[in-house]
Amino acid sequence: MAKTRDKLRQKAKENINVSAVDNNQAFDDIISRAERKEIIIDPILKSFIPPLQDEELQLLKDSIEQEGVREDLILWNDPERGHVLVDGHNRMAIIKGLESEGKTVKYGKKFLELPDFESVKDWMIINQLGRRNLTNEQRSYLRGLRYERDKKKKTNSKGVNQFNKGKVNRQNDEQPTHIKLAEEYKVSPKTIERDASFAKGINFIGSSNPELKQEILAGKEKVKKSSLQKLGKYNGKQKPVFKSVNDIEKFVIKVDSKEVVKLTENDNTNAFVDLKKEAMSALSKLSDQSNATEFDKLKTMLDSLKKEALDIQKQK
Repeated sequence: MAKTRDKLRQKAKENINVSAVDNNQAFDDIISRAERKEIIIDPILKSFIPPLQDEELQLLKDSIEQEGVREDLILWNDPERGHVLVDGHNRMAIIKGLESEGKTVKYGKKFLELPDFESVKDWMIINQLGRRNLTNEQRSYLRGLRYERDKKKKTNSKGVNQFNKGKVNRQNDEQPTHIKLAEEYKVSPKTIERDASFAKGINFIGSSNPELKQEILAGKEKVKKSSLQKLGKYNGKQKPVFKSVNDIEKFVIKVDSKEVVKLTENDNTNAFVDLKKEAMSALSKLSDQSNATEFDKLKTMLDSLKKEALDIQKQK
């Protein structure tokens, strides 16, 4: 160990020709970096992090430059991979950026005592939901993720599921998952179910375009929440690549037209075509803020469209 320290001290002297005090500081910095183990950024865990607004990110960077990292990075010791970052992804990105500029950033580390990677995911989602600066969309996304994960853990009345590997846990068997979470987060059970569809829709987009997913969650790109919920319920075989928000809205309208209106491709009746266009236009304008009158109007259109289609079939 003494030889190693001597070599590192010599390296500091060779690279930095300054005062003795600065040489000692350089030596301490090299020792600190040598003792650090590589921190692994897992893409799945990183995907759970709602992006910061540009202003928030700049404030965090300024704070770290001026005061260092005030909150410890939270890690999990993966037996196979090593130290996996669980909390502090934005701080870690700023640290790496500053270090690439030759600056030294001091930070602390804490380790989670959790049995497996699935437990780490659960902890991370719940921890993120505790953040005070979440937007409504980010909060819905995280609640939806938690609902889907918790629901999988309750596959039968005995609580046996894919995660507990036969260990029975009956703690939450008395309540359905959406009701339990609704009480915890003080929202309605229907809201939790809508959150699940919303999260699925966001992840559907992210599967082909992670950047667009992050921009939507950051509020930089605007998509109707109802459109994302509909996208989350889509079970078709077509897996489009969304390059823009416009692509998302077009796809949702296309899916709605097939699932709700059930149009035939070979109709040649002007009345049917006009009704079809009118219904699709009304459908595209609906959102979770639409009033009862707008829904009733669409229902009337669909009833007329159905009648027109039946009349056409009788004539054939």
